[in-house]
Amino acid sequence: MNRALINYFFGIVFLFQSCTKSDNPSSNGGSLNGVYIIIQDEYQTQLWKDGSFTNLAKINDRTIPRWSLDTSYEVNSMVVNSDTVYIVGDTYKWRPTQSGAILDYKTINDSGVIWKNGVMTKMLGIPMKISFQNNDLFLYGFLDGKLTVWKNGIPVTKTAIASNYVDAMFGVGNDIYSTNRYVYRKNSDSIYLKGDGFSRTTSIYVNGTDIYVGGWESIMEGSGYISIPAYWKNGVCTMIRDSLNLMPNYDRINGYSYVFGTGNDVCVAALSTIRYIQPQYPWTENYYGYNKFYKNFNLIYKEDYYSNSVSTHPPNKGILYNDFTISNNDVYTVFTTFSNDPYSTLSVSYSKNFTQYSVTNNQFGYPKLIYVK
Repeated sequence: MNRALINYFFGIVFLFQSCTKSDNPSSNGGSLNGVYIIIQDEYQTQLWKDGSFTNLAKINDRTIPRWSLDTSYEVNSMVVNSDTVYIVGDTYKWRPTQSGAILDYKTINDSGVIWKNGVMTKMLGIPMKISFQNNDLFLYGFLDGKLTVWKNGIPVTKTAIASNYVDAMFGVGNDIYSTNRYVYRKNSDSIYLKGDGFSRTTSIYVNGTDIYVGGWESIMEGSGYISIPAYWKNGVCTMIRDSLNLMPNYDRINGYSYVFGTGNDVCVAALSTIRYIQPQYPWTENYYGYNKFYKNFNLIYKEDYYSNSVSTHPPNKGILYNDFTISNNDVYTVFTTFSNDPYSTLSVSYSKNFTQYSVTNNQFGYPKLIYVK
């Protein structure tokens, strides 16, 4: 997912919970074999596997301001073939804006990286997606500002497009599928997404001739715009919303969906945030998640933290989902739990079919990717 889009979600979509244990993914306390998770921030990139960490890139002195760092790394995709772990990413540099109050970033052109079993090698280009197909290693990304496919390390196709900004990317053979705000592309051919409002994309998955895109539709509701989780199949929009009769002082503010899959199995995670404004303290707001998970468009799991909040209005405590995958018919998620301060990481966990397993009480970094062998 695009770094700017991640920052957008961190800024507005905290999927806060107030619930009993039965409303959470049930806790197991152990761990599973064959689960790979990337945890990173601007100072370090770590690979977690079966309870052990490998530092892929690390700066030990966290007192150094971010904008003074020579480079940081953004991990984009991961795949495991036999016992070899491949991870691809790009290189960027943080910088203050003109006011100096807000940080921005600048991707260093064509400065990609690939890790093979933890050993980093620089490459020319920006790889966004990696996969094995028929024992061949494919990379999908950008080189010289053009969409590029690498096969076994060699660029085989380069396609010029109007903008090299993408929200999501997926590759099949020599074809690159990507999204850019309210369009999706197959190579250079752009298709506008149809919907009732302003569309924005988060993810893309391709199965045969069917193209699935996840994201949201911004529509007018009441006196302002809200974001409704939505997905598109071959360009046709389906919004995922419930006719919730919200209690006084509650409103729905933000939501999005994420599509993922393998083979014929297609999953949609529809994640929404409901806000409670305390009438006696109108400057105080609490947030609660209302989340649904679909597999082949059948509801398989629901988290309704809103309904459990209407009587007590507890303080913020929550889950932020970071990535999803499906393997051997099982659905996996990786997520972070928060206290009142959503930027203070309490712990990183993952789930298999919504049974929770702990990764670490990790003070720094967010989980970025999950892969299951």
